[in-house]
Amino acid sequence: MALVGRNTLAGGRLDGARTAIGTILRLGVHANAAVVGLSVVIAASATAFNVVKLVGADYLMWLGLATL
Repeated sequence: MALVGRNTLAGGRLDGARTAIGTILRLGVHANAAVVGLSVVIAASATAFNVVKLVGADYLMWLGLATL
């Protein structure tokens, strides 16, 4: 946010928009790389799959309890 604001003030709306779009694209690439890496680990190990599944279930239960 600070970088987008700085670039907008320094170079105008177009520079701010370019900075925001670049940030969004970078985050998308990073998220996809993380998903691919996790997929490779899960595909290679049934134990890793079970751990991820149980951690996800625990997290969902925690969210449910916290909501109550």
